[in-house]
Formats: sequence, C-alpha cells, structure tokens
Amino acid sequence: SADLPPIDTDDEWYDHDLLGLAVVDPAGAALGTVADVVHAPASDLLVVRDAEGGEHLVPFVRELVPAVDVPGGRVVVDPPQGLFDL
Repeated sequence: SADLPPIDTDDEWYDHDLLGLAVVDPAGAALGTVADVVHAPASDLLVVRDAEGGEHLVPFVRELVPAVDVPGGRVVVDPPQGLFDL
C-alpha cells in the first residue's frame, strides 16, 4: 500500500493496518482479532472474530477502543457489559 499517503495523526489508521491485530481488553485478556472494518453511517465498526469463530461488532469510538497499537500488533477494546457474551 505504498501508494497511500501517510496519515499524520495518532488516531487514524488505514483499514489494512488494523486487520489481523490482536484485540484485548484493558487487562490484556484476549478477545479475538480484527477481521474487518465496516464503515457505517454513525461510526466505523471493528469486526472482531473470537477464538470460537464468532463475530462481534465494536463501534470504533474512543470510549470503546481506547488504544490502537499498530506497531505492537494490538487493539485495546473496553467493551460494555455483554458485548462479547453474545
């Protein structure tokens, strides 16, 4: 993806930068991996695939996704109660 311009902010990423990143909760427990990014009208959604193959949609907003560490290969998700229980 060398033809894409660099992003010079700390809170924007290209979709391909996020795909495959480990998704962990604030305590570091594994929740799954980023399988896709959906661009919905209200907000972007991270599609998180868990170890059992289930998929969870997480609104890509700072309140729920407080940290994205592309070089470190992980995304921290602070899900509301029940989001990953479905």
